[in-house]
Amino acid sequence: MLRLAGVLRGQDIPLLGVNAGHLGYLTQVSQKEQLPGALEQLLTHAYTRDVRSMLHGSVRRRDGVISRGTALNEILISRGEGINVIRFKVLCDGETLGHYTADGILFTTPTGSTAYNLSAGGPIAAPDTHVIIMTPICAHATNSRPVILPDTSQIEVRIDSEHEIVAFDGEHVVRLQPGDIVKVRRANEMTTLVKLRATSFLETLREKMDHE
Repeated sequence: MLRLAGVLRGQDIPLLGVNAGHLGYLTQVSQKEQLPGALEQLLTHAYTRDVRSMLHGSVRRRDGVISRGTALNEILISRGEGINVIRFKVLCDGETLGHYTADGILFTTPTGSTAYNLSAGGPIAAPDTHVIIMTPICAHATNSRPVILPDTSQIEVRIDSEHEIVAFDGEHVVRLQPGDIVKVRRANEMTTLVKLRATSFLETLREKMDHE
């Protein structure tokens, strides 16, 4: 589903999630017997549209951009190989936010806050909030905590060590070099999800948490 969101970004084509796994926060159909009813609702347009924000990221090396990508859930900077920690500096709107030594760092949309971000100890955000969540992964400092930033923020991550990667929703992966700059901001494109039931975010959250 995340791959489709990237392929269809900006095309206003609604996506219907079918849960074939465990939690499935983005899914509306969780059992095979629900599919016929869901398809009937789609054919009769008996659904609402749930528009979600995305993130845009780019990798700059020396004088040019070498890669770009979008993500519905998260942009991850992490070690690409080995067991060594990585080092990087984060700036927000040109101001230094911090220097980090860690296993990695996540930049997450509200939609992605219940995915990798949640497992990494980050906060859950309602999908209609206008934020970007920054969550360090196993940082080597007791004061390195998740930070919630407005989605108007222009974020830069300056890479200071070798063997790092950046991944967009776990699909598009780019190997980084010392001196590279990864820029993160809210994407211009949006993803539209199909909503079959008039359930609130909190109701869905309770249902999924109880299912765990």
